[in-house]
Amino acid sequence: MPEDIGTQQWIDASNAILARLSGQSPEGANLELAIELKSDSGSSFFSLVIDNSGIRLDPGSSGGCSVGITIDSQLAAQINQGTSSIAEAISIGSVKIRGDVEQLVKSAEDLSRLSKSLSAIFTKRNLSFQEKPK
Repeated sequence: MPEDIGTQQWIDASNAILARLSGQSPEGANLELAIELKSDSGSSFFSLVIDNSGIRLDPGSSGGCSVGITIDSQLAAQINQGTSSIAEAISIGSVKIRGDVEQLVKSAEDLSRLSKSLSAIFTKRNLSFQEKPK
């Protein structure tokens, strides 16, 4: 899988992996989370969408998102590689959350349930971001 988090190639490879979670979207789940990855060369944007049709990443900035996070791209890479966690990043103030935080809190249980599945796909099954999804 490509290392460059946020690129179209990375989004496509991630969506191929996320397709494995088909049917695991919690009933009635409806969250669109805008993600901004900051790096020395600028920012890249994508959205994490969780709804009844599944889980996917959409490229670019979405004006329809009611919740957004900003995270450093290196920290995002560490989280995706399992060497850090989003909870740890939030607790030390490395992730900025904006918008309807109440919606994010309401979705926390769904996100927690999904994070276990995502973790199993990305780490426990030894899929690294340098491999292509099977």
